[in-house]
Amino acid sequence: MIHCNFNLSNLLITDYIKSKPKLATLIFHYIIFNYSLIN
Repeated sequence: MIHCNFNLSNLLITDYIKSKPKLATLIFHYIIFNYSLIN
């Protein structure tokens, strides 16, 4: 069930990246940056 939800969210994210590449890239880097700060 978790695996299915993960696949679904992955699909939504890739669709979003295809539609808004620049904004999605900024958000992606922002998330990675915050994640690296936490860890």
